[in-house]
Amino acid sequence: MNKIEKGKRNITLSTILELSKGLKIHPKELFDFSFPIKELEK
Repeated sequence: MNKIEKGKRNITLSTILELSKGLKIHPKELFDFSFPIKELEK
């Protein structure tokens, strides 16, 4: 979980569904957050 939270590991859709099922929440709640978007370098 730590590596997933820190963005050091990618997960599949099936893993997202399993996490949401285990947490008893809708999958979209796992993505309900905000973060600063860095401008793309040219």
